[in-house]
Amino acid sequence: MSTRKGFTPTRQVELVVHSALGGGSDVFARALVEMIEGEKLLAQPVRVVNKTAGASAEAMAYLAGKRGDDHTLAVFTNTWLTTPLTRKDPQHSLRDFTPVARLVLEPTIAVVRADAPYRTLKEFIEEAKRKPGALKQAGGSLTAIESMTGLLLQSATGTKWTFVSTPAVADRMANLVAGKVDIVIPQPQDANEQIAAGKARAIAAITGGGASPRCPMSRR
Repeated sequence: MSTRKGFTPTRQVELVVHSALGGGSDVFARALVEMIEGEKLLAQPVRVVNKTAGASAEAMAYLAGKRGDDHTLAVFTNTWLTTPLTRKDPQHSLRDFTPVARLVLEPTIAVVRADAPYRTLKEFIEEAKRKPGALKQAGGSLTAIESMTGLLLQSATGTKWTFVSTPAVADRMANLVAGKVDIVIPQPQDANEQIAAGKARAIAAITGGGASPRCPMSRR
């Protein structure tokens, strides 16, 4: 596929994903294919291609090898950004590809304890400036979206706090409520229960660069 006006596929279209069957990007891509077929948007079939090795590295290499092929797209998520950042000599980065469309925006929110002294993200950042490295953020892996969002906030504001890797979302929220960490940057549904119970408070919504877009891309 291509962004060219009036372009019509003449053969099968490949939609590349970096996750295995049942993974987030795979489920998203197959739902997209189902909608395309149900609405009869294309005369040609769309096939999901799973390239799962290397946390998006294989998918990126496959798409790069399709340079000039306007019948190959890939579903991009934040993993395509973080994987090259964690490798010494990555073969490819997002700069090698062309975004075509943003299809999903997954907002995140900044959440603190209900009794925290800061009621806004600005107040939290001011506290972090007063106590460099003392405040703690719970999140998944260091390359997860909540970690990257926290790092972007620190970089933009000249602050520093500590990231505590906590794989389970429930444990992150439990640690926040217990006072073991000071902030969590989850998706809204992950904090709804604690917010509704008055145990946690949302102090900001982050819907721009800190979000996790699923966006088809093509090789330039």
